[in-house]
Amino acid sequence: SEETLPKEPSMSNAALDKKILLPTIAIVLLTSAPLIFYASSLQGMIQSIYDFTAKSFGWGYILLYLLGGFFVFFIAFSPYGKIKLGGHDQKPVFNNFHWGSMIIAAGHGIGMVNWSMVEPLITNNAAPLGHGANAAYSYEVATAYTFFHWGPYYWVLYLIPCIPIFYFMGVRQVKKQRVSECLTPLFGRKLIDGWFGVCLDVFIIMGLAGGIGSTLATAVQLVSGLYADYFGLPDTQALHLGVLGMFTVITLGSIRKPLSKGMRLLSDMNSILALSLLAIVLIGGATGYFFSLGTNTLGMVLDMFPRVSGWTDPFNASGFPAKWTVFYGAWFLAYGPMMAIFFTGISMGRTLRETVLGVYFFGCLSSFLFSVIFGGFSLYLQYTGQFDVYAFYLANGLPNTVSKVVSLTPLHQIMSPAFLICCTIFLTTTIDAATRVMASMSSKEILSDQEPSVTSKYIWCISLSILVLGVLLVGGLEIIQALVVLAAIPLLGICVIMNISMFKAVREDFPNIWAANLLYIDKEKSGGKA
Repeated sequence: SEETLPKEPSMSNAALDKKILLPTIAIVLLTSAPLIFYASSLQGMIQSIYDFTAKSFGWGYILLYLLGGFFVFFIAFSPYGKIKLGGHDQKPVFNNFHWGSMIIAAGHGIGMVNWSMVEPLITNNAAPLGHGANAAYSYEVATAYTFFHWGPYYWVLYLIPCIPIFYFMGVRQVKKQRVSECLTPLFGRKLIDGWFGVCLDVFIIMGLAGGIGSTLATAVQLVSGLYADYFGLPDTQALHLGVLGMFTVITLGSIRKPLSKGMRLLSDMNSILALSLLAIVLIGGATGYFFSLGTNTLGMVLDMFPRVSGWTDPFNASGFPAKWTVFYGAWFLAYGPMMAIFFTGISMGRTLRETVLGVYFFGCLSSFLFSVIFGGFSLYLQYTGQFDVYAFYLANGLPNTVSKVVSLTPLHQIMSPAFLICCTIFLTTTIDAATRVMASMSSKEILSDQEPSVTSKYIWCISLSILVLGVLLVGGLEIIQALVVLAAIPLLGICVIMNISMFKAVREDFPNIWAANLLYIDKEKSGGKA
């Protein structure tokens, strides 16, 4: 038969769904207003709520990860993995390099770059598994724990809400890019199209906005610190707001273009640049140490895995899981639905097995490289006594510490400007991906291989920038952690229900799933039947 060419995501003139758009925009603005005008008075209240929430619900994120890991790999290696996103003739739109680059750029964004140099130092000082700070064992644990957080833990929690969205939006190809569509088999079309579905989607979008706003606020602080250090500027609130405004304008220009010409090109550029930076540190530094640390890290993760995977620290001896693992769990889960919609759009033509394992592989590989090379370099400076990075972090904060560590790398005259460019692109791709997905979720009808209208993307880009402005003014890592955890709590239950609904849909669509070699729904040729 004649093969068709892969179809790239096309621009859409989908009408805005005011039932979704107006309430969510209103809530975003109403949330931003008190953060902007009453920042100082809200800090204590937000922190108290976070302390209560982390202790009361933190175990849920860790339990979801424990059970979710089995679920994710069951989907990949069982007959469910043979289900294809798109019709029979659908070819992958992007090759593996483009695909992997966009997964890393949107999934990790600037977060991994932000934390890979500093989190190992924080973990070493906390010594969560004993032996005390600055012991050789604590240094080993620090690298392994950073990789665990940003690798296996991170991407399993991402994939739990991703898999049902892959199915409904990529396989069934529903005409609305919303989480509520994943619950139709359980609750029925009438309820999903009515007030229940609207409230659910507004709720989900607000959780996404909270996670995105917190991520972008941290990213803006990092990039501002890098600009301040490189250009000799004072690292003030005014600079943060100026950087936010600059990136808002850059993103407004990027989202005018389709995915294949905007996000893909930026992601490719950043993958090449990031690999070059990692290579400079790896080859120009203590190369043998990095290979030794990488091998040791894999062994340490396997050794630690049974304990840290379910560790909730119930007697509060250290508070480490509540402060970091729970925070990361909420952060990653809040991002999950947004990433799922984005990943679906770039994964059409691939099977569920290819999509799940590809997302997991590219995510874990990038986190391993950053943790071992950038994180390992920071630990090397600390352990050998060349520079007290942790003391510098306590005195100067995260952005300045990252900038200082980069200035100590080999070929720092090249590394510093290149790293600044890398972070700049990462921040742009994060805002770009978030804007496209939020706009898709607030459109009336739009397929996974289409893009939302430029107008809707403009509205969300500006709205998210206002929310980030509020979070920046409240300030402080602890406040950002609190906002993320509070925004993500409802997703614990919703993720479970989404996957139950997916299994019900698969039984209806593919009654002979255990016998078939390739499973797909071709709407054009079979009228929507499997």
